Amino acid sequence: MEKTRGITAVVLAAGTSARMGRPKLLLEYAGRTLVEHAVAAALGAGLGTVVVTGHAGPEVRAVLAKSWPDHPGLQVMHNPEYRSGMASSLRVGLEASRRARAVVVCLADQPLVTAQTIRRLVDTYLSASPVPPAVVPVYRGARGNPVLLDSSLFPAVDDLSGDTGARDILRRHAHDILHVECGPEVLVDVDTPGDYRGLLRPGDIRPQDPNL
Repeated sequence: MEKTRGITAVVLAAGTSARMGRPKLLLEYAGRTLVEHAVAAALGAGLGTVVVTGHAGPEVRAVLAKSWPDHPGLQVMHNPEYRSGMASSLRVGLEASRRARAVVVCLADQPLVTAQTIRRLVDTYLSASPVPPAVVPVYRGARGNPVLLDSSLFPAVDDLSGDTGARDILRRHAHDILHVECGPEVLVDVDTPGDYRGLLRPGDIRPQDPNL
């Protein structure tokens, strides 16, 4: 699939699932694993997609290969340093996207995020003047994920470490980033068994702290 005007999706799928107690990205919801939902949303938005694996990497790669065999728009990268935190996985994804004008950073444990959610971020970015450093989704004032990052922020990501993601970078550019009102799906991720049980109960959606 041709990248949408130079914008790539980076799906972070490398975490250890420590609070879940088992590989959460392989859990099923609505007939698909969590990671499949994330990849389907990115590809459905028309974006070339880089999936960064770590914990349970071979299993995640096998699931994706079965669902999208030889898909020209899908690339799977392994982060050997995934235990160091999200920052290292984000760097791996950006390294594979160096020619992109922007990336949409997606979390593989957000199965409610849709292609339409991602397209809203992309369309806002493409229509903005001047070009914003980032586009962030919000729901009722709470910031969520995924997040679009302009390539001007890529060097700053290289300096990140640990599990903080891009929060500090976004904070430094707070006056320049664009916020887009989205649905509650941008606040829902699956970290614990309770989160997963809540996901299986329609309507049980709760705000969470942003991961990026």
